Amino acid sequence: MSDSDREPVARKRRAIILIPGLKREERFVRRDILINNLETVERHPVSRVGEVVVEGEAGLRLSFEPLRSAESQGGHAESASDCLDVFEAYWADMIPEQTELPPWAKLFKGLELVGYWVFSLRTWRAFFSSLVSGSFLIAFGLIMGGLTLVVWYLLLAVLVGQAVAPGGAVPDNLQNVPLMADMIALFGQATGWLASHAWWAVLPFVLTLLQVDAIVLLARFIKDYFENQEDENGVGLRDRLRKRIATTLRAVMAADYDEVVIVAHSFGTVVATDILADWPHRADFKRLTLVSLGSPITVLRYRSSWLEAERKRMLKHEGLDRWVDFFSPSDWLCGEVTGHRGRYGEGMSRRLSFEAPWPQKLSGRTHLLYYRDPRVLECLVAPLSGLEASATAEPA
Repeated sequence: MSDSDREPVARKRRAIILIPGLKREERFVRRDILINNLETVERHPVSRVGEVVVEGEAGLRLSFEPLRSAESQGGHAESASDCLDVFEAYWADMIPEQTELPPWAKLFKGLELVGYWVFSLRTWRAFFSSLVSGSFLIAFGLIMGGLTLVVWYLLLAVLVGQAVAPGGAVPDNLQNVPLMADMIALFGQATGWLASHAWWAVLPFVLTLLQVDAIVLLARFIKDYFENQEDENGVGLRDRLRKRIATTLRAVMAADYDEVVIVAHSFGTVVATDILADWPHRADFKRLTLVSLGSPITVLRYRSSWLEAERKRMLKHEGLDRWVDFFSPSDWLCGEVTGHRGRYGEGMSRRLSFEAPWPQKLSGRTHLLYYRDPRVLECLVAPLSGLEASATAEPA
């Protein structure tokens, strides 16, 4: 049979929309990291073609390269899409930077944060649930996170106490207010006693190693997102973030792609669940695949009643037929999405084991290894038929 007698192979177009996790970075940083690693997949090789713009959303186009076995027969790479466009639903600029507050404001804000996470029955329910389910690393992560917040707050209290009332010295303008003066004097004496211990000088160094600033920022942002804290215009954080992500999703979904894969990492899985559970365009689900990487929903669902409701709604969703959930016991920031395996089957729930030293696991850096795990990457570039076939071949 000559080349002219062969049936033409229809072009297929696939889009990937990456929803990154909770980390303040420049736009396209995570997208480019993902693309750099997609180019290392050997079974389905891809190469960059150039930029592509869809309804104002900028992405990068990858082209599938035929394998030699297929090329020698004059065909295309088996069942592969001819092009793959990668977009990023960017929202990292909505994560606020650390702001300088007056000493007392710092103290009360910190106390509110510690109370929300540490002295909450919901948090302790998540802890005991992790123990019962055998997710000991997640339970360890919750304990370490809580202790870090408490120690951070004590250090903050010492700094405020020594700045406002060093050694119990009451400011002149408050000396004539008996009750207030006594309380400030007691506070200054207590924090001065803590600061006088030699081991206290080591704490800032230890907290730096534990990346306490990142933990505090993450804890504060999640709290504000769950509570839908309003900005100066009176619009809630959750509402603004949903609108930002949904704008990118609508633009790409409206294009003529044969397949659309939403790749959500870390807290991005919470945002994706929040949006897709209420997605009004039902026809989009026919060509949609959701891939979640290192989701914290299994823990955070205890802290937010509306997130738990959205999770249940997603699992009952009749339109979303393909949801692949990657998780790793080496990652104490995530866990298997609760109820996912029962809804989508063993093959769609995929457990990964990262080869990483203990310091990297304890510091949480394994949470970023999904971007270069070969099983994740091959899932993203493999033909959709291959994904569905592997649903019974690769159980967790």
